[in-house]
Amino acid sequence: ETESWHAEWLSQRTPSYDKFWHRKSKKIVLTVLALKHDDDLIFVRACNLEVSMPAGSLCAERNAFGSALAMYPFLSREDFLGVSVLSLTEP
Repeated sequence: ETESWHAEWLSQRTPSYDKFWHRKSKKIVLTVLALKHDDDLIFVRACNLEVSMPAGSLCAERNAFGSALAMYPFLSREDFLGVSVLSLTEP
C-alpha cells in the first residue's frame, strides 16, 4: 500500500506544486496506517504538513491517526495494526 500511495502521490503532483506545505523542513513524509475492523482491512493515507511556523508541523503519522478517527469514529485501539512511513525529499 505504501508503494501504491507513493506512486499515486507522485503522479498527481504538478510542476506548480505548492511548497508552502513543506516550507520549513522541505521534507515530504507519506504514511499509510493499517486498520482492521471486523473482517475488513482498511488503509488510511496521510502526509506531513507545516501549516504554521509558531505552531510547528503536523507529522504524517499523527495526521493519519487523526484522519482515521475522524473517518471511522467507532475504532478502538485494538483496530490499529501498524503504520508505514516513507520520507521523501522536496523536488
